[in-house]
Amino acid sequence: LFDSYENDRLSFWVRDYFERIPELFALPRDVAIPIGDYGWTNFAARFLTSASRSIQLSVDVECCRFYNGDWIGIPTELNFRPNRFFEIRPGYETEFFRLPTGDLEIHIVTLDSVVNITPEMQFAVEVQWDNISEAFTFSGRYRWEYSPGNELFVGVGQTAILPRLRFRDFEAQTSLLTVRLGR
Repeated sequence: LFDSYENDRLSFWVRDYFERIPELFALPRDVAIPIGDYGWTNFAARFLTSASRSIQLSVDVECCRFYNGDWIGIPTELNFRPNRFFEIRPGYETEFFRLPTGDLEIHIVTLDSVVNITPEMQFAVEVQWDNISEAFTFSGRYRWEYSPGNELFVGVGQTAILPRLRFRDFEAQTSLLTVRLGR
């Protein structure tokens, strides 16, 4: 409806889908999609506040049909950028499926953050969790270009099983450490 760098945006659209499924497959939680031809039309809306603001909000909603059932997906992200040195983006995406073969809810929680210490030095963090795999992932990266073309990079990572986001039940899976000196 309106769209410019200085303004907020509100958009609407319609999407037509068609899929021919040659063999049975399953979504998570064993929600089956039988063989067949499927066609549906969904409606979507997006609200996005201006990137020129220190706090930016993005919300998408798409709904209505999915493989002879009902579906709604709502990804949401908040971007907080108070200055050129710091940015943090929490996000939450949820999808609800109501199908003839079963129901399914998917929830994904994310957090991305960047700290620009100087133009040559940066620290970034990414965290994600979802309710289907109950997998938690963490990635932290430090980058320093100590002279033009020369860089120190340190990365740490952790994956774990984290049932229902209860940290007392944290079960570490893989830990990673990377140190790279580039020239």
